[in-house]
Parts: sequence; structure tokens; C-alpha cells
Amino acid sequence: MNTNVRQSTLYLSLALTFGACGSDKGEGETMADKYGALAVADDYDRPIESLVAEAPGVGLTAESESFALRMMNLANADNVDTNVLVSPLSAALALGMTMNGANGETLAAMLTGLGYEGQSLKDVNSYLADVSRSLVENDQVTIELANSIWAREDYSPLKRSFYEVVTEYYGADIFPLAGVDPINEWVADATHDKITNLLQDLPSDAAMVLVNALYFNGKWLDAFDKSGTDSSAFRAPGGNVQADTMHITSEDIRYKRGLDYQAVAIPYQDKRTSLYVVVPNDESLDAFSESLLAGSSGGYYDWSWETDDFEWVEDQSETLFSGFLSGEVRLDLPKFSFDFERNLEEDLKALGMDVIFDPNAADFTNFAENKAPWVDKVVQKTFIDVNEEGTEAAAATAVVMLDSAVGTRYELNVDRPFLFFVRDDRTGVLLFAGQVNDPTS
Repeated sequence: MNTNVRQSTLYLSLALTFGACGSDKGEGETMADKYGALAVADDYDRPIESLVAEAPGVGLTAESESFALRMMNLANADNVDTNVLVSPLSAALALGMTMNGANGETLAAMLTGLGYEGQSLKDVNSYLADVSRSLVENDQVTIELANSIWAREDYSPLKRSFYEVVTEYYGADIFPLAGVDPINEWVADATHDKITNLLQDLPSDAAMVLVNALYFNGKWLDAFDKSGTDSSAFRAPGGNVQADTMHITSEDIRYKRGLDYQAVAIPYQDKRTSLYVVVPNDESLDAFSESLLAGSSGGYYDWSWETDDFEWVEDQSETLFSGFLSGEVRLDLPKFSFDFERNLEEDLKALGMDVIFDPNAADFTNFAENKAPWVDKVVQKTFIDVNEEGTEAAAATAVVMLDSAVGTRYELNVDRPFLFFVRDDRTGVLLFAGQVNDPTS
């Protein structure tokens, strides 16, 4: 039996069908016709069993959540009084592809920085593939994922093992690098034109660009009545503003009262994806956001029929996304829509990935023979629109490399700064995370 065929069968069952960009660009014209293609080495350079698994056997939800919160907090800390939106999933997928070109200490630093310390690259690839497949198979909301890699012509042929993993596990298309215009066009197409001009330019010695695009569009399970939307005061850091505020009373929304915050989980029509809105009791988001990294607050408040009031429940396993109560919820939520852009280099260094930016220390020798690039910059752009019907959101991340309550009613008036998360409750993955200091800006 051909060795390459045998090895390929290990992971073909995990191949992804992405919703935004596939191999066909339309009738007659393929993506390769439009953007070109690169050659791939015939022989495997690494045992493929070290990079892939027969089935996803490791759940890394807690690790993924930890990276998401740290990524959000770093962005929040630099934008204390403004709106923030990051996509931990988009960053993880772009950097996940990049990890498959890494070796030694560089790979170990990336695994640690992404929250996967002690895990094998094989397990991380398997986990990200399984999460991605689960998301795009959801036919009740629109979740589209697309990955692409743009490499300079002298990187051809790409190493076989890297090529097999990123195309089969990450569903990546691979094209010749020919400036920013094709990349920006690809991103705009993958995000329904919500993310445009992701990259302004490329250095003359740019060798590779690894890109993830994410698009989300979900309708509420119980929509807000547009006729009820009115103008209400919102206590923004710079003073009160009048925000277009939606109102609803619903038994579909879940409520939580934590140690120093209130929260709601607003489900979309798939009943597995929700918008989590977290409002600290103290109006300062800064300290509260940082406290989330400490993990469990030791419990939450549950409703007691005996006392007809909330009572504290000890629970050391409690997280931000556990302890929600079913019941009738009265919610006042401002509409908000904004975009956000952030260079992630300093964030990734803060997470322990300094080595990937060091041309003298970075080891990315698994991309192509006799090539040793390093990461120059990591750029992410995001967009979100939350309204009476649902949520539309998009994100794109580019890694640029150079050569070298039960039975009762709860109320929450979101009239002050808050955190929010778009979370797939089945996998626990955070698609988007951010803060709103002023819904009118």
C-alpha cells in the first residue's frame, strides 16, 4: 500500500467544508484560476501521524476560553473608554496554521501563548478542526470560516506535511503572494464585504501571509419588537448619552447574578449560540475585566423559593458562562454597531510569543525547504452589528511573515458599560469578545 495514501486516510475524515470560500469561485472559474497555485513536494518531510489524529480525542475548551479572555483583556486595557471587539477564534485559526510551520522552542512558545501548554500540535490541530467543522455544520445560523495562505514563489514547492495539514485540517486555499490587493479581495468576499482593506501594504521582503476570515449572522430565537425601541440614557465614561435601546420580556433568555456582576445569555435560533452580555455592578470595566482571568469566583446566586430572594451557592467550578437560570427575563439592551482594528504583535509577546518575531531565533523551517521566515506583524479587523433581529459580525486575521433563574422573573437594564461575547455553547468556543463603553459611538 502506498505510504502517502495510508497516512492521508488518518485525517481525511476531518476535512472541512467551509461556507465562505471553497475551491470553486463560480461557474467555470476556480480559486486557483483566479489567484494561481503553488507546487507541493512529493515526499512527506515529517511523519504525518505526529500532526494529525484519527479523531478529535482532546477537549481544549477551558484552554481556548483562557486565551480568549486574555486576548480581550489586553485589547480592553489599551482602550479603557472605547468600544472593543476581538475574535479569539479567528486569531487561533490563523496562528494555528502558522504553528504547523514552526519547530522547537518556537512551536512550544506558540502552544503556550495560545493556551495549549502541554498539549501536542496533533491534539490542537484536531481540536481546531473539530470546532470548525461543528460550527460550519450549524444550519440554523450562518457561520462561515475561510482560511488562506499566500506564499512567495520561491517557497514553492511547499513541504508536503505542512500542505496536507493546513488544507485538510484548516480547509486552507494556498496561492502565490502577489501584493495586498488579492488578499484584501479574498477577505472582503469571505466576510460579505464587512472587512475590507485588511492589509494596507506589505514589506518588500514579505514571504508569507496566513489569513483567517470569519463571518457570523444569527437571528434571535425571540426577536425584539422594533416598535418598542426607544431612546434611553446610557452611562458612558464621558457622560450620559442617548442610546437606541431595545426592550424584551422573554422566557428564552437566561439570567445570572454573579458575585459582582449580572449577565444574560440571549439565544439565537439554533439554540446553541448565544450573545452573552455581562454588566459589572461597579461601572468600571477595567478592574472587572481583569478579575475574570482569576477564574472562578467560587459560586453564583441562585433563586430560593424559601426566602423569595437570591442566595449564594458555593461552586468552585463556576465560570463566567455557567450558573445561568431559566425564567422570565425583562431586558433593556442598547443597539450597537461598530468596527475595530488591532495589531496583535504586542499582545502575542505579552502571551509569551516573543520568539516568533525574532529573525535570529524564530524557527519556521517546516514551511518550505531552505526557508526560515519569522513573523513581522499580526493584524485583526472586526465588525459587529447587534439589532432587534439578531447579530451580524465578521473578523479577519492576517499573520504576515518576512523571509528570513427558575420560575421567576429577572430584570437587567444595560444602561452602563458592559462586556459581550458571542459563544457557541456546544463547543464552548468564543467567536467574538468585546466591550461596549458607548453604544452610540
